[in-house]
Amino acid sequence: MSLLRLRASHNGEVHGVQSKHAAAASQTGMERWSIQRNIPQDMVPYDQAISDPYRAFSCKYWKPKQHQKQSCDLLEGLISFRPPIKTLFASDILPGDVSTDINNAEHVGSYNSTREREPTIIVPGSPPEWIDHPVPFTLEPDSKSRLLGENPHCKTGTPLLSLMKAVDAAGTAVDWRSIDVVTDRNILRRLMRWLVQSHQPKDFRIDIELGGDHTLLMNKCGPNVLLKHSKDARCFGFGFEGATTRNVEGCERSTGHYRIIKYECLGLSMIVRYEVDAYLPSAVPTVAKGSSISANKQFSPTTIASKSTVDTLNIIHAGREIPQSSIIEITTRSPRTRRQRAELAPRLYLSQTPFLYIGMHKDGKSWEMRKKNVAEDIQMKHKEVETLQKLGQVLKVIRGIMVENSGKKLSVICEGETLKIYERIAKKSCLPEEVMKRFDVA
Repeated sequence: MSLLRLRASHNGEVHGVQSKHAAAASQTGMERWSIQRNIPQDMVPYDQAISDPYRAFSCKYWKPKQHQKQSCDLLEGLISFRPPIKTLFASDILPGDVSTDINNAEHVGSYNSTREREPTIIVPGSPPEWIDHPVPFTLEPDSKSRLLGENPHCKTGTPLLSLMKAVDAAGTAVDWRSIDVVTDRNILRRLMRWLVQSHQPKDFRIDIELGGDHTLLMNKCGPNVLLKHSKDARCFGFGFEGATTRNVEGCERSTGHYRIIKYECLGLSMIVRYEVDAYLPSAVPTVAKGSSISANKQFSPTTIASKSTVDTLNIIHAGREIPQSSIIEITTRSPRTRRQRAELAPRLYLSQTPFLYIGMHKDGKSWEMRKKNVAEDIQMKHKEVETLQKLGQVLKVIRGIMVENSGKKLSVICEGETLKIYERIAKKSCLPEEVMKRFDVA
């Protein structure tokens, strides 16, 4: 029996797409977080609030749905006056007989995004350092509303270039022709939430194209968004991060740390980029300078070097290489904002994040730290395994559609239970031509 049943679209045009995302706020708490990352007080990094569905659900960005406000046209730049190329329904996706185990996981690169005027990344960069703030303490709520700026991955107009250049800088050998999917963890999480149809998944857009003859390249670049919430919605995620972490030397102007991992899962060879909240200093071995990123690697500080420009992307060599075994996911929780395992477990699993630190609080007071080593713990329950298997089917179907439309630039639009695939008007690629050639089969 077919794992996917496709239905023809009855409407060639989509009207009034409203994408709503959660965010939270308050001045003093946000100031701590923003000053540390050199972010203007009226801005929140776009990638941290919009491109990651799990963060949108968390207290860090959460607010009651009735207070969300967002206006953006997901159909901008699409040929939407024609029927979509294909329409998929969440209820039609069935789990396939495929392993959800992650095999041959390898860290292949990292970088920090910045707020520089010109597109700039710091390589290898570093996550903020966990400083183990004494408890209890008190934080003011995060600010009331924020204008979310452009995704830093999109500043060059080639949103996957940072990923590719970070891997190059790490010196990691990757056979790009053998990769099936290049994507972000937040894109995978959005697709999983769409499949589950829980928590009223938000509408979203993913731009896709083909590398070589079979590699699915996925990225998310969207319009700016204004988020507001009422005075009754009190969240502390930004302030909590600012109080419990600090940027390392050379990364003071950073707005976020991103890591790239390669593994086999769901019958696919995947490259996944994801954002990291912090790292645990005690889990980083001290070694002599000169080591490099490799399997079972040793790590050392990297001094600030000269700035170089490659493919319209400025690269600053600073930070230090951090082992996967020290990566921390940070979240907050109160009696009013409980996180569900269905959201958290796959997030940690898809990035192979070993540590989970939870800040428990009551309206920003009486903070208590709960630290968990989940490296050996994260076992997917039956329902989560089923959702991951469905995710594998969706990725394969989307890749198949992309192969059938080779040479075109497509976009996936999620509205409620449907995924509609449209052709884009713009022909600009997510990578420069010379970089895209790496996916070509000789």
